Amino acid sequence: MQQLVILFAKPPRAGAVKTRLIPALGEQGALSVHQWLLDRTLAIMQQLPASLNIQLCLAESVVKPDGMSHYFFGQWPICLQQGNNLGERLANAFKSNLAWADQVVIIGSDCPVLTADYILQALSALTKKNDVVIGPAEDGGYVLIGLSRFIQALFLNMPWSTPQLFNETITQLNNQHVSYHLLTELWDVDIPSDVKRLGRLRHHD
Repeated sequence: MQQLVILFAKPPRAGAVKTRLIPALGEQGALSVHQWLLDRTLAIMQQLPASLNIQLCLAESVVKPDGMSHYFFGQWPICLQQGNNLGERLANAFKSNLAWADQVVIIGSDCPVLTADYILQALSALTKKNDVVIGPAEDGGYVLIGLSRFIQALFLNMPWSTPQLFNETITQLNNQHVSYHLLTELWDVDIPSDVKRLGRLRHHD
């Protein structure tokens, strides 16, 4: 059985990441938050079993070495996200990889409480005859989505980056009569209040 975990990520570049934080933190402050979250997510992925396939799927090419180059060059296969919006990029990643993998899970790098065990729970849910697994986010989106078969309706005309995304996804799953499993709700970092929460988390670490 082939299982694949894909990290959807933006390379750490000032002005291009965590743009909703820039008014409060500036480009470098937003970059610093992104870099910490990305580094932590990559460290979590290193804890996954060696039997899993892992890919980094980047929003843009890494032209020159940077602080994350030891991850971007050589450790895991790299692909570029294909599509004009998040829905198209997710759909293309799932469709192409489900041609060879039995289960595919995609995560982002915005969740500071994501764990390797959480990812393994998602894969386990898919092996138990669920077509879809979702890790809901407190803000109404999701931090993880996994499929054991491609379902186009989950990615067409969805309210991306809005509080309605999770509910609309569940509506589509029910309309399509798809079997799905929901993981524990987590939180991610998108707006300045999330950064304050992140600061408290890092302080306790």
